[in-house]
Amino acid sequence: MNLAPGTVQETVSKEPVQPETVNEKGGLSFLEVLAQDGINVKLGLEYCSDEEEFYREMLEMFCSQYEEKRDEMNALYESAAWADYAIKVHALKSTSLTIGAEELSGCAKMLTNL
Repeated sequence: MNLAPGTVQETVSKEPVQPETVNEKGGLSFLEVLAQDGINVKLGLEYCSDEEEFYREMLEMFCSQYEEKRDEMNALYESAAWADYAIKVHALKSTSLTIGAEELSGCAKMLTNL
């Protein structure tokens, strides 16, 4: 199975913006900084019932699990455990869309269609 390594790697290898470390600079709010970095904040908020605090919690959870999930997916890929890898990619597609990370979700969706 050819899953085109590197296709998602560029997106996944970027360190996520940690919500608790974003400073409001130049009059930009935390949500505006996310939007500038390509996150569809409006979509993420919609998935979180338009509750900013809940959205922040979802972002923090996503970021805190980043390294663990990345390493797990890399290990599954390297060991050619395709069924388990497909499950993790599908989960990434869903969870990344939930926070408004449409580009990452789209890359994961592409992989689920291979």
